[in-house]
Amino acid sequence: MPLLIQKISYPKTKRMKKLLLLVVLICGFYNLSAQQISINNFSRLEAVGQLPNDLLNIAKGNNFDGTKPKNDIQKSANRHIKDIILSGSIVYGDTVTHYLEKILDNLLVNDPALRKEIKIYTLKSSEVNAFATIDGFVFVTVGFISQSTCEAEIAYVLSHELIHYVKKHGYNNTGENDKDGVNTIEDYLKYHSRSREQEFECDKVGYERFFKNSGYSNKAIDGMFDILQYSYLPFDEVKLNRGMFENEYYKFDNSYFLESVTPIASREDYIDTFATHPNLKSRRAEMENLISESNIIGDKKFIQSEDKFNFIRTISRFQTVNQQIISDNYIKAYYNSMILEKEYPNNAFLLTSEIASIYGISKVKTYGSYSTYLPSKNNTEGEMQFLANLFEKMNKKETALMALRYSWKGISELKNKKYFTSLFNDIVNDLQSEMNLGNFTSFSDYKTGEEIKKDTIEAKEEINSEKKTKYDRVKQNKLVGHQPKFKTENYMLGDLKKDDKFVRCFEDAINYNESKSANKFINNLSDNKTKGEKTKLLVFEPTSKKSENDESSSIASNIRLSNKLSSQIESIAKTCNIEVKIIPSYDYDSTISYQTRARIHEFANGLNRFGEIFYENRDIDNIKGDIGTQYINLVSYRKKPSTKANIKYKLYFTGLSISLYPFLPFAIMQWIPNKYNGKMTSMIYDIDNNQFLSSKSTTINYENTSDMEKESLYKSYKQEKKNIGYLGKRIHFSLDLKLSPAFFTPNYEGKHGGFCFDYDLSPNIEFVINKSLTMGVGYQFFKTKFDYVENDFSSTNNERYKSPGDITVNGFNLFFKTYIDEHAPLGYYYKCQLDVYKYKSLMEYYKEEVQGDHYVYTYIDTPETKWTAGLRFEFGKTVFVSKYISFGIGASAGVLFGGWKGMTKVGFDEILVPEMAAAKLLRSYSLGLNLSIGILPF
Repeated sequence: MPLLIQKISYPKTKRMKKLLLLVVLICGFYNLSAQQISINNFSRLEAVGQLPNDLLNIAKGNNFDGTKPKNDIQKSANRHIKDIILSGSIVYGDTVTHYLEKILDNLLVNDPALRKEIKIYTLKSSEVNAFATIDGFVFVTVGFISQSTCEAEIAYVLSHELIHYVKKHGYNNTGENDKDGVNTIEDYLKYHSRSREQEFECDKVGYERFFKNSGYSNKAIDGMFDILQYSYLPFDEVKLNRGMFENEYYKFDNSYFLESVTPIASREDYIDTFATHPNLKSRRAEMENLISESNIIGDKKFIQSEDKFNFIRTISRFQTVNQQIISDNYIKAYYNSMILEKEYPNNAFLLTSEIASIYGISKVKTYGSYSTYLPSKNNTEGEMQFLANLFEKMNKKETALMALRYSWKGISELKNKKYFTSLFNDIVNDLQSEMNLGNFTSFSDYKTGEEIKKDTIEAKEEINSEKKTKYDRVKQNKLVGHQPKFKTENYMLGDLKKDDKFVRCFEDAINYNESKSANKFINNLSDNKTKGEKTKLLVFEPTSKKSENDESSSIASNIRLSNKLSSQIESIAKTCNIEVKIIPSYDYDSTISYQTRARIHEFANGLNRFGEIFYENRDIDNIKGDIGTQYINLVSYRKKPSTKANIKYKLYFTGLSISLYPFLPFAIMQWIPNKYNGKMTSMIYDIDNNQFLSSKSTTINYENTSDMEKESLYKSYKQEKKNIGYLGKRIHFSLDLKLSPAFFTPNYEGKHGGFCFDYDLSPNIEFVINKSLTMGVGYQFFKTKFDYVENDFSSTNNERYKSPGDITVNGFNLFFKTYIDEHAPLGYYYKCQLDVYKYKSLMEYYKEEVQGDHYVYTYIDTPETKWTAGLRFEFGKTVFVSKYISFGIGASAGVLFGGWKGMTKVGFDEILVPEMAAAKLLRSYSLGLNLSIGILPF
């Protein structure tokens, strides 16, 4: 039995070994195929799976292990890492990161405890860098991997960074980085500085502790310094020639092409980051001495296979090209793509990147400043100088036509027709609107310098008009020959004019652009297409910053203000019947995947500053299903300290408040919270149609209040030619209360004094005419008292004394208001008001009559009714405490057309009764404090 079992089990074991070998071979073949497929179908490097817990904890504001930060060093380090996480720049679970993990495993094979503490990730950045954090995160950029020549160079960099962690080297976490302008993620990666002593220590100890015994070649150390020294260079040097950019139909001027380029200079004293770093020459020398004294000489450039390294580097180079295009580094991206195309000809990704790069160069030439965004011949060296000189010399027409030719190549040869057609249409629009090259008569049908022979047969040929198509008419038109005004650009479509498909595409682009221009204001984002339907909008990372000056900003304030901005967006979107999904800028939102957030972030960062068709549009349709909408909204708000624009209005307000003392607290308050000017920028992009629905930038100069911010948001969401009235509402009901101090005449209670007032109530209705002008009508009423002088005939001295009289006033007003900041009825305003009063004065006195030999006094109650009119001017300010409720304060000065006699006469008789009442009204009318509360329902 044992023999039988042994006999039977042996073949099973053999078969299992064969099966296992087959599985390994299949897996290996699958991996190789997957690698090849990834290169042939590459679009971007992406993270795989859920965000790891250590990164998730940082994203939520904690330490990597979930504990709260205990000191400023942890908080500062975590803040930078959190920013990188939220930017979507970290890559995990992917092939490149797994490759880095294997290198780390080999370096720490004898230190498993340390290996458990280290978390390594790839960073999507074209910067050549690697760094470690105090919490054991090690990050390596694709830019560094792209420039490496072997696995050992990466291993030495990791050895160096491990010492930073082991020795607990902190960053400049006392705020120096922020003061030095390290405010962006790219700044952080580029200028992640250490002290000179720390760098030397990590070079030496990293070699001794980890690298020396790993088996990797010592020669890689010098290679690593080469990477840092020449990190600014492209991947390789490929010689270019003019034949790559011309054809038989058009030739550029000889000055466009350099016969020789400036050789790449050796920069041994090159400083890789801040001045605190030792230069590379010193570091090389130190390491050469250390290696020469070592009795261990590694000889392995690769511990993993060289093929795998080449694959990882290629993927990293592809992603680096992506990053260069996103950051507008178009010439380097184009040149790197050409380098990679030598090894991977007809690669769809590389052709796409070339097209996107040329498109970007064209947009810079057309709308931007070339010297600001693209390198010139003078600040470039090596073979890339040939390219820099070419595009520097090319004019905007030649560059646009070059981009058009490339876009047509994408339409003709690649699958993503929508993206390349969008590029094509946009360039045709530039040729039409900016360069007067919008039709085929601008381009010769002949080659530059070609002798023209008249074809009499074709000239006489006619086509039946019933069967004639628009393409037939194009062909039938007389051929465009040489003209004296023709330049190179006029020959750049000569060959393509003979292609019917190109002609059709060109004319379709013209029709599309005309239709797009005509319908620019038709689509209203907040209009319902179907009753009850709401437009969905993804608001991505709305950001608000308050700067104490132009160079600095408060991060703590930014978080608070950004959250406030998000709340305002949510409120205003609801008003506009828009359903919003807000992805916060300072918090991790787990309702969308990390990968989707990274894609949207790349889209936002890749917004070409000069056009509408962005690099991420090439496959942005994939995002639409993840976010559930075709509309992406980017909102940013920047507040700067300034009172230049509104200081005179504040001074007006303060001056009036001093003279009208109860108003003074309001004047003081306005100087405290609203010393900032604001600039609100909102862009709404339509993924389906590759265009902006809205791109608005509003500057708030006069008063930086929440209602002004809401109004700016409303105008960005309400796609109308005229957005009139605060939040689109035009009818404003208000109840105004005018206070008149009783200095010289009694108030309605018969009292005098600086803190005794008459109260004039006036319900009004105000209609918004345009952005800055309103008109309104109102009814007003009040009661008060006035003094009149009465003679006491019973007194032997004929004394006079004051007696009070009552006045009841009813009237109507017509007014016009001009609002300074064109946000009627919001903000500072000037008001002109015409008042018409009907007033009734009531006086009680005794009438003297002679009856026989004595006087008889009869009590008289005499009402007097009169009309008067006045003109009043007011300066004030209206704010909204909610979407509907307003509060206004103002100061007025006015004059009545009557009451002047009563201001000068003394004594008493029946004739003076109405004059005294009119004088009282004149005094009350002259100065006023005005408070109002209103509602803006529609």
